[in-house]
Amino acid sequence: FFFTENTIKIIKLSSIVKSLFCNNGAPCYTSWLLKCFQSSARAQLRNLDAGICRSCNVDTVGMLRRVNAAPSGDESRKRAITCNIDEGTLCPHFQTRNGSKVRLHWSKSQVSALGDQTLLQIISQRRVTEGQFWQADHITAVCIGGGGSSIENFQTLCTPCHVSLLFKP
Repeated sequence: FFFTENTIKIIKLSSIVKSLFCNNGAPCYTSWLLKCFQSSARAQLRNLDAGICRSCNVDTVGMLRRVNAAPSGDESRKRAITCNIDEGTLCPHFQTRNGSKVRLHWSKSQVSALGDQTLLQIISQRRVTEGQFWQADHITAVCIGGGGSSIENFQTLCTPCHVSLLFKP
């Protein structure tokens, strides 16, 4: 698992709590982490999906690496995330990662779904984070009972796909 610094502090404190779970904490402890700490859900999902959007198959982790490698404010950051081909709604550029074909960029329509403010942050911030590129989305919405589910109720969605899903009529 990958945890933030704040979560690590909580996890250290929770070693006593872990002993309260059966079988030395697994799988009950893992389920508890998932329900109580958003960073735990993101870490588990990243291990499961490797940052690949389940909707458009874009490699968000690869994009994040390319953006952070470019100087902030540089036009190369925009090129790292935006496809230069105007055809269709998805980027036609692929690479093979772990035996699967993944998209390298967001299409122009996906970048416009990000919104100007998010795009400006990605281009201008010194370091961008995974949270700007992908979301841990509940497959079954929390409002209809999906909040108490296991990691199987989560899916990796890139931010444009997540925005499109949230505002779908």
